[in-house]
Amino acid sequence: MASIPSGIESQSVADGRYAQTLACPQKKSTPLHIVRSGSYDASGLAGQAIVTGTTPKGALRITLDQRASRIGA
Repeated sequence: MASIPSGIESQSVADGRYAQTLACPQKKSTPLHIVRSGSYDASGLAGQAIVTGTTPKGALRITLDQRASRIGA
Protein backbone atom coordinates (compact mmCIF):
# COMPACT_ATOMS: atom_id res chain seq x y z
CA MET A 1 0.00 0.00 0.00
CA ALA A 2 1.28 3.48 -0.85
CA SER A 3 2.03 5.89 1.97
CA ILE A 4 -0.68 8.37 2.91
CA PRO A 5 0.25 12.01 2.15
CA SER A 6 0.48 14.53 5.00
CA GLY A 7 -2.93 15.94 5.94
CA ILE A 8 -4.76 12.70 5.17
CA GLU A 9 -5.58 10.98 8.45
CA SER A 10 -7.31 7.96 6.93
CA GLN A 11 -8.71 6.79 3.62
CA SER A 12 -10.22 3.75 1.99
CA VAL A 13 -11.25 3.16 -1.60
CA ALA A 14 -12.73 -0.23 -2.44
CA ASP A 15 -15.75 -1.96 -3.89
CA GLY A 16 -17.32 1.20 -5.29
CA ARG A 17 -17.10 3.16 -2.00
CA TYR A 18 -14.66 5.76 -0.72
CA ALA A 19 -14.07 7.38 2.68
CA GLN A 20 -11.46 9.90 3.68
CA THR A 21 -10.60 11.97 6.76
CA LEU A 22 -8.32 14.99 6.36
CA ALA A 23 -6.81 17.70 8.55
CA CYS A 24 -6.27 21.09 6.93
CA PRO A 25 -3.86 23.32 8.87
CA GLN A 26 -4.62 26.99 9.42
CA LYS A 27 -2.15 29.76 10.22
CA LYS A 28 -4.15 31.26 13.09
CA SER A 29 -6.23 28.40 14.50
CA THR A 30 -6.47 24.65 14.96
CA PRO A 31 -6.75 22.46 11.84
CA LEU A 32 -10.05 22.12 10.02
CA HIS A 33 -11.32 18.55 9.74
CA ILE A 34 -12.83 17.20 6.53
CA VAL A 35 -14.74 13.93 6.32
CA ARG A 36 -15.60 12.69 2.81
CA SER A 37 -17.54 9.62 1.77
CA GLY A 38 -19.51 8.36 -1.18
CA SER A 39 -19.54 5.97 -4.09
CA TYR A 40 -17.79 5.70 -7.45
CA ASP A 41 -17.92 3.75 -10.69
CA ALA A 42 -16.41 4.00 -14.16
CA SER A 43 -18.54 7.07 -14.97
CA GLY A 44 -17.58 9.17 -11.92
CA LEU A 45 -18.31 9.68 -8.23
CA ALA A 46 -20.97 11.06 -5.92
CA GLY A 47 -20.64 11.81 -2.23
CA GLN A 48 -20.53 14.35 0.53
CA ALA A 49 -17.83 16.26 2.38
CA ILE A 50 -18.31 17.85 5.80
CA VAL A 51 -15.82 20.50 6.93
CA THR A 52 -15.74 21.39 10.63
CA GLY A 53 -13.49 23.43 12.86
CA THR A 54 -12.87 26.82 14.36
CA THR A 55 -11.56 29.87 12.56
CA PRO A 56 -10.54 33.25 14.01
CA LYS A 57 -14.13 34.34 13.24
CA GLY A 58 -15.74 31.42 15.12
CA ALA A 59 -17.11 27.92 14.59
CA LEU A 60 -17.33 26.57 11.05
CA ARG A 61 -19.41 23.79 9.53
CA ILE A 62 -19.78 23.35 5.76
CA THR A 63 -21.58 20.47 4.05
CA LEU A 64 -20.71 19.91 0.39
CA ASP A 65 -22.49 17.57 -2.00
CA GLN A 66 -19.89 16.32 -4.48
CA ARG A 67 -20.43 14.90 -7.96
CA ALA A 68 -17.82 14.31 -10.62
CA SER A 69 -18.20 12.77 -14.08
CA ARG A 70 -15.48 11.17 -16.12
CA ILE A 71 -14.92 12.88 -19.45
CA GLY A 72 -12.67 11.82 -22.26
CA ALA A 73 -11.04 8.45 -22.80
